[in-house]
Amino acid sequence: TSKIHTAQLELPQETVVFFNTKDSLLQDVKIREALMKAIQPSEILGLLQAPSMLVNGPYPFINSASSTQTPDLDKARQMLNDAGWILTEGASIRTLKTKDTNASSTPQELTLRINVPEQPDLQKVAEALQRFWSLAGAKVEINVSDVREIVANRNHQVYVTNIQISPNQDMKPFWSSTAATGAGYNFANLADRDIDAALIAIDQATSTEAIAIAQQHFSDKLQSKFAAYFLLRPSYAYAISSDIK
Repeated sequence: TSKIHTAQLELPQETVVFFNTKDSLLQDVKIREALMKAIQPSEILGLLQAPSMLVNGPYPFINSASSTQTPDLDKARQMLNDAGWILTEGASIRTLKTKDTNASSTPQELTLRINVPEQPDLQKVAEALQRFWSLAGAKVEINVSDVREIVANRNHQVYVTNIQISPNQDMKPFWSSTAATGAGYNFANLADRDIDAALIAIDQATSTEAIAIAQQHFSDKLQSKFAAYFLLRPSYAYAISSDIK
C-alpha cells in the first residue's frame, strides 16, 4: 500500500517590507530604522497559513551575519523622540515637535500608509505591521494595491510583497538604480552608487568563494541603508505518495 507523506518545497522567494526612500517622511534613515526596530518578526510567523521561515537579509537561503534587523520597541520609540516625533501626555499618536508657538495650529501627526497586494497572508503581515507601528505611536492605514499601481505611481510609503528571485540570485531587478524608475521593481526607490557598485562586483566575481564574498558585501551595504525589512521565506507543502519515486 502506498503511504502519503508531506514534503516542503523551498522557493527562492521572500516576503519583503519596502520603505520608499523618496517619501517625505521616510527619506529620513533614522525614521526607517526606528520603524524596523519596532517589528517583531517571530510574532508574524504564527499568523500565517503557509509554513514560513524567518530570514534576515536579501538572500533567502543565506544567513546575513551583519543583519540590522534586531527588534527593540523601546529603542524605536526613543529614535522617534529624537527625530522630533513626540507623544504628548495622554496621546497615542505622535506629533511633530515644532518651534511654532501658535496654539491654534494643528500639529502634524505621524501617519503611515501600507500598500499590500490582495493576498491573505500578506494582508496579515500588513496588519501585524500596523499593530507594531501603532505601539510605537504611529497612525497606520492599509491600502490594497495592485503592483501595477505601485510601479506606475511610485508614491507609496511602505509596500509589503513577495519577490521571486531568479535561480542565480540576481538582485539587480530589485536593487539597481535603474530599477528605481519606470516599471522597475526597486520598490524602495533607492538609487545608490554603493549598491550599484556592489551589484556589479557580484557579476564580475569568477569563483564560488568570490561570489559569496561579493554577495555578503552587497548585503552589508544594502542593510546599512534601512530601505527594506527582509521578513520571511515562504515554503509550500505538498502531499506525496510513496509510490512516486
